[in-house]
Amino acid sequence: MKICLVDEAGDLGAVAFPPRQNDQPVLVIGGLFLDVANLHDFTEEFLHLKSLYFPNLPYPSQMPLDRILVEVNGQDLRRNLTRGTRNQSRHAFGFVDRTLGLLTG
Repeated sequence: MKICLVDEAGDLGAVAFPPRQNDQPVLVIGGLFLDVANLHDFTEEFLHLKSLYFPNLPYPSQMPLDRILVEVNGQDLRRNLTRGTRNQSRHAFGFVDRTLGLLTG
């Protein structure tokens, strides 16, 4: 059996006229299909990456599954990749690279 995680990015409700510099005039909807047999391992590996690269996010507790509740913001990753310091850029690229590796591996 397969499951699907659907998520969105962007916020068309926030686009001003005239548009501001950080407006996101595109709404993207994506889905990730996983075999249920792989769900546990995939979840553990992703949460490990999240806690490795973002240990200071406001997680509600030390329970591993509580790391699901706090989002890594794509806007922050984009900013660090394009305008961050060298270390911020490398950090963001490392997280994106390892996450994509998890998705393709």
